[in-house]
Amino acid sequence: MKTKLLFPLLLLCCQAVWSIRPPQIDGEEMQDVEKFGDLILHCRGSKALHWENVDQTSDYVQVTNTVEEGADLPHLSTLEIKEIFPFDAGYYYCRYNDSNDSSNDKKSVASVFVFVNGRDQSFLYHHLNPAPIRPAGETLHIFCAVTNRNYNVTLKINGIDVTEEDRVKYDPTKGFSIENVTMEDQGLYVCESGGKKQEVRVTITNVNPEDETCIKEQEKCEGVRWYPCCFVSLIPTINIYIYLTQQGAPTRFGGFFNLLP
Repeated sequence: MKTKLLFPLLLLCCQAVWSIRPPQIDGEEMQDVEKFGDLILHCRGSKALHWENVDQTSDYVQVTNTVEEGADLPHLSTLEIKEIFPFDAGYYYCRYNDSNDSSNDKKSVASVFVFVNGRDQSFLYHHLNPAPIRPAGETLHIFCAVTNRNYNVTLKINGIDVTEEDRVKYDPTKGFSIENVTMEDQGLYVCESGGKKQEVRVTITNVNPEDETCIKEQEKCEGVRWYPCCFVSLIPTINIYIYLTQQGAPTRFGGFFNLLP
C-alpha cells in the first residue's frame, strides 16, 4: 500500500517542479526606446513576479500583475515607465519573489537591456570605478556602457587608440574587454563617445602569489626567517610579497606601496 501511494506523490512533486519555468520578457534581449517615449515591458512566468530596482512609488512608473488561467505561463507582470530619460537605460530584471540573485539565476530571473535614444547623455554611468589590479594574461573589463547602442565609442590606452585591435571586444551593454593583458597594458584608459570621456587608471602585475615555484622555494627554508620572494616594481606603485616560513609551512605577507607622495 505504501509503495502504491509513494509513486503518485513523487509524480505530483515532479510535475510541480517541471511546471515552474523560467520567466520570459516579451521581445528582444536588447530593446530601444525613444527619449520621452514610454517603456512597456511584459514579463510572463509560472508564479508571482517582481521587477527589481524599480521605484513603484514614482508617478512615472506603473506595475500591474494579472493571472491568465489556462495560459502556458499564467502570471503576467507589466512594467510601464512614462516619458523615459537616458538615465533610465540599463538592465531591467523580472524575477520570481523567492529569487535574490538577478545577475546569475537564469532559472528564476529574466532580463532585458533597454537603450534610450537621446543625445544629451552618452555613457550609462557617470564615472568609472577604480579598476582592480589585474594579473598579466587575464581579461580586463572597462565598464563604459552607453545609453544608445548606436553611439560610436573608442578606447585609448595611454593615448593610443586600441579600439580595432583583435584582442579588444566591445559590448554596448557592458563596455570593453581586453584579452590577455600584459605589463605594457597598464596605464590610463579613456573611453570616448560624442565628445564625452571616462577615464580610469589600470595596474597590471605579473606576480602570482600562489605560484607553485615560489612556494617550493619556501619549503627549502628551515626554522623561522623572513624570505623575500616574487618581487615586481610597478609605476606608480610597488608590489612586495614577503614570506615567513616555519617548519616548511610558508605564510604570505604583502602589500602595495605608493612610490609617489
